Amino acid sequence: MPRLFQVRLDNIPGSVPYLTAGPKEAEYWKERLSQNPGAKIGLAWSGSNNDMVWRSRTLEIFLPLAAVCGVQFYSLQKGPEAKQPVPPGLSMIDFTDELHDFADTAGLIANLDMVISVDTSVAHLAGAMAKPTWTLIPYAADFRWLRKREDSPWYPTMRLFRQGQDRNWNRVAERIAGELRSRFG
Repeated sequence: MPRLFQVRLDNIPGSVPYLTAGPKEAEYWKERLSQNPGAKIGLAWSGSNNDMVWRSRTLEIFLPLAAVCGVQFYSLQKGPEAKQPVPPGLSMIDFTDELHDFADTAGLIANLDMVISVDTSVAHLAGAMAKPTWTLIPYAADFRWLRKREDSPWYPTMRLFRQGQDRNWNRVAERIAGELRSRFG
């Protein structure tokens, strides 16, 4: 499709936000999250069951984030992977039983300070909403993420954290934890 539509880096439509949360959903989640102190960060660690294995991680990948002070994590994970036990030390609030569709998810995302996600619909929704989004990208990434870039021309508020040739996710998660400490700690 990009070739057919003659899409190039200089003409990618990267104007965001082009999606917003509905006022009712945004207000609902604003009230729900208002009692929780600290930076509010949403996490999603796995794509749908139909996704390729490289899009799915376990929740344990985010364990290095437990050492970051001053933040509160919120699960944005749906599906069977959402039932994974939270690793000891990682504090996470889970309202996902109240997320029935993307409108609900958008309302929650609108009230977060940031989203950290693997390449899944949550990352794309947050990027389309112009929410600061950090996306974990595998070494053999989908073409949309281009090569050797830490940004996305599709989503100007997104930062890409790429897996190295060693295909080690721990290094990616530790780098994210360090960046969170610099930003919020």
